[in-house]
Amino acid sequence: MDLAKLLVGSFPDLVVTKTNNMIKIKTACWMFVLLFMLSFAPNAKQNGLTPPDKAYNELKGKLKTNQGHLVLLNFWASHHAGSRIENIKFAQLAKHFQHEIFPEAKGFVVVSVSLDAYPSIYEETVKRDGLTYTQNMHASNGLHSKLAKTYKLGNDFGNLLLDAEGKVLARNLSAENIKEILKKQQIN
Repeated sequence: MDLAKLLVGSFPDLVVTKTNNMIKIKTACWMFVLLFMLSFAPNAKQNGLTPPDKAYNELKGKLKTNQGHLVLLNFWASHHAGSRIENIKFAQLAKHFQHEIFPEAKGFVVVSVSLDAYPSIYEETVKRDGLTYTQNMHASNGLHSKLAKTYKLGNDFGNLLLDAEGKVLARNLSAENIKEILKKQQIN
């Protein structure tokens, strides 16, 4: 098979001419040179540097702000029906218990972390589901984010109930379980 035809068939963007049994590639040669050069470019992770995780830092700030409160840290995504339904129920709990005082905590707060791929999907879901009584945030790398790894979510969504000092009291509770815990802890 003619090499020029093979190149044009494999790379239709190349302009190939055959002159004196030599093949001259007039365009797109730079692509190969560029790829070759990029293969030697230093990688931030190879140098021991890791880019900061914006969502991880945002969550640390939210937890610090809510220190002294019972905090439900809830991980969800709009495409996961179960976590989305629970998220709505958690928002209702946040509304109901927002001004309650507990023996070991100043109140109850829900921090809702979306693991959706796109911020626009997260924003639209927060509006549609009426999540006004929760502190909402978005982690763009989803289950691959530093947040998901830090809280050992694996391949699933879930939640953690944190005490006033930020220590994990329980994992993956239903809204009904949390409501019972809060009722028992409540100062009448």
